[in-house]
Amino acid sequence: MDIRQYNLRTSTYEYLNKMDIDAFMPVQSKVIPLSLKGRQVIVEAPTGTGKTLAFLIPVLEKLDRGNRNLQSIIFVPTRELGKQIWNVIQDIKEFDKDISVMLAIGGEDIKRQAEKFVKRPQIVIATPDRLAKLMNDTPIPTEHINTITIDEADMILDFGFMNDIDDFVARRIRGEVNFSLFSATLPIPLQNFIKRNIKGEVENILIKKEDEEQIIEMVKAHDGDRDQTLIEIINSDKFNPFLCLIFAKTNDEVRYVYQNLRNSGVKQIAAFHSDLSPREKNRIIKGIQSMDIIYLVTTDLIARGMDFPGVSHVLNYTLPADLSYYRHRIGRTNRGKGLNNGRVIDIYTDQDTHRYKEIESKNDFIKLEKTRM
Repeated sequence: MDIRQYNLRTSTYEYLNKMDIDAFMPVQSKVIPLSLKGRQVIVEAPTGTGKTLAFLIPVLEKLDRGNRNLQSIIFVPTRELGKQIWNVIQDIKEFDKDISVMLAIGGEDIKRQAEKFVKRPQIVIATPDRLAKLMNDTPIPTEHINTITIDEADMILDFGFMNDIDDFVARRIRGEVNFSLFSATLPIPLQNFIKRNIKGEVENILIKKEDEEQIIEMVKAHDGDRDQTLIEIINSDKFNPFLCLIFAKTNDEVRYVYQNLRNSGVKQIAAFHSDLSPREKNRIIKGIQSMDIIYLVTTDLIARGMDFPGVSHVLNYTLPADLSYYRHRIGRTNRGKGLNNGRVIDIYTDQDTHRYKEIESKNDFIKLEKTRM
């Protein structure tokens, strides 16, 4: 369907034109018309399917510009994802300046946030724990809230923040509110949250990432030595990434891999994990955006909570402890313009064999190819 048939605001079309978007992705074409009609949606979709615009466009289209009260809340699991959504709205505000939006996330000065909060922004992008803190310390009227969006809901559940949303809805919401919930999976606790809080009719939307067959290049660790194998891959003449994500299982493993690569002479490399301070995370993100960083060693926090369209290579040093994250890792490639040859390379040992059988059984678009660099 041509995007001009959606009858969106002129400012929305101006933003889409700037971003060279002339057709919506499947999740957007399904969600946007329903949300504009006031329907509630539960969307099960993997990372990289275009969920952000799927919920942002309806939120902005339905926003009453003349009402200077809080009308919409977007819940996110991490400060990084919150900033990512915030940046999209800032780009849209280039064409629609009459939007008041606030970012309420951890790692920032809560006094400054409170000062902005009492001014009643129309849209708040928030981690659930920080919004709970602000509402307890400096509550503002909530009777004008008409939309609540929960992004990466299963990740919010994993982080233990869903109770904060439960409490917010129970204590603060009295009128009719439209919910939009986006999640990669719908575990039982999340289904229970939906039953408790989302009243009325709901449209359930399942989006399967319509990838063509994705080839996973499997390189066996020589004598079980993943470190030396990783270095050989990076030093190979065939390995020329624009931006490469190197995934490890834990923060400690990230630090170990990062230091090992640094000691081996790898340049333009950074480590990104949950133990970093907000300032350190911001510095790394800016380094990626300025193309000063080519190799980013990280955990699955990046696979779920961040979006870097320039990722050309994904390199799995080890498989995730929870294999459901594997699909999110490999989905980071082929998301930017001109990146039609994104590569995924796994380092494996004989002990990984049974886990790859499980990966194949649950992801029919994956083709595993054993290779040598």
